[in-house]
Amino acid sequence: MKQYDNLSERLIAKTLQEGEFVLRSGRVSSHKIECDNIKSNSRLFKQATASLGNLIAERFFYCDAIVTIANGANRFAAPVAKHASEHLGHKVNAYQSFKNNNSDGFGITTGNIRLRNRQIVVVDDVFSYGTNASAVAELCDKWSKIHDATGSVLGIATIFNRNPDGLDTVRLPFHSKGESLDIPVVSLVNYPIATAK
Repeated sequence: MKQYDNLSERLIAKTLQEGEFVLRSGRVSSHKIECDNIKSNSRLFKQATASLGNLIAERFFYCDAIVTIANGANRFAAPVAKHASEHLGHKVNAYQSFKNNNSDGFGITTGNIRLRNRQIVVVDDVFSYGTNASAVAELCDKWSKIHDATGSVLGIATIFNRNPDGLDTVRLPFHSKGESLDIPVVSLVNYPIATAK
């Protein structure tokens, strides 16, 4: 995606940190991507959210709902939805989910999000193995079945994909009729980073 190349370089320069880090997954890494640095740079933040909205429009034409997680991607929700709406020509609503260690066994709850009949894209700032984004997607899928809704998770869209395995799909084991479903992951920046347990 050549149109994102220059933006990718600037995002990496602004966010990539070197050292020794224990990630939320408990894994150890010599690199960390700190997306708070994007949020503090208004121009880069606007470019990143506009580009992510455009990428969602390119890949997920039927998207009409964006769900994020509150600890990282919540600031991205509204501007990404706005740009996706402009490119798609129909309204895309933004919703936030919130961490809650007692909800549904996923550690995340969608609160009062109304996902009935929604075509959902889960947005996160950084995607990695075992990412919160896949847990949110799983929860959205489970939520829609619990409430007998016909909504579905179209995919996950992120600023960074740091998965060392180059993963570009996530398997949801709770899809209809007990089957699993691989949903696509699209990212502005693919930057594999190895981790150790």
